[in-house]
Amino acid sequence: MSDFKNIESSIEENSNISKKNRTSALSYLYAVIGACAIAATFAITMNSSASFAIIFLGIIFLIIGLAGIFRPKKFLCYTPTNEEVKEHIYYFDAKDKKAVYAAVESGDLNLVKLIRSGSTNMRAIVYATPSKEFIVMQMQTYIPHEYVPVEEPKVITLNGNTSQSN
Repeated sequence: MSDFKNIESSIEENSNISKKNRTSALSYLYAVIGACAIAATFAITMNSSASFAIIFLGIIFLIIGLAGIFRPKKFLCYTPTNEEVKEHIYYFDAKDKKAVYAAVESGDLNLVKLIRSGSTNMRAIVYATPSKEFIVMQMQTYIPHEYVPVEEPKVITLNGNTSQSN
């Protein structure tokens, strides 16, 4: 095992990152459709097989909707800009390490996607906001059965300054 701090613990300790919940509007829509379908079967007289099918579909939609409402999606938020922090994982060969550093430090994550080789003995885990105002990166190498950090996580700011995470 490695003596370096894992990037996930570094993210959790960062005072500018908070965890928020988001409920999808689609969950509310599913719940309403389900409730309306169930109510419609009681209001309209029809044969028993059609009634059963509509009630069954209504219950399915209602359950999916309520599950989305009561179990909202959790996400990381960079509080100074109120942006969502997304995780990106890039696999590459050790010889491309400098090119990956340069691409991430420039804030061009699309360039990192272009750095591909046949081997995937290393990976870069990057947490970034869409504006690239906040970027945290950590290199990890593959030791059989798991990837282990080879350095401390680095916080990269928009103006290009890098710092080691505490």
